[in-house]
Amino acid sequence: MKCLRCGLCCKDTKMELSNNDIRRIVKLGYNPMGFLVIHDGIPYLRNINGYCYFHDKDSRRCRIYRYRPLGCRVYPVIYIRCRFHYR
Repeated sequence: MKCLRCGLCCKDTKMELSNNDIRRIVKLGYNPMGFLVIHDGIPYLRNINGYCYFHDKDSRRCRIYRYRPLGCRVYPVIYIRCRFHYR
């Protein structure tokens, strides 16, 4: 899906993160304590002021677009992580 810079997919996200997503983002120099939150043992992207941590409000672009999480890459398909496998 081509990014139209509308910001809708970045608004109020409940995006789960895989271990690979986290490692990839950390390699970019981001601290996981800044960009993720843990709910019920599952890591999610943090929202700030209603938008994903990586959403740039001025450019309306993702600051890590080339390295974004799998769930963002497959959007609008919903990515759900399961304890033993991905569904």
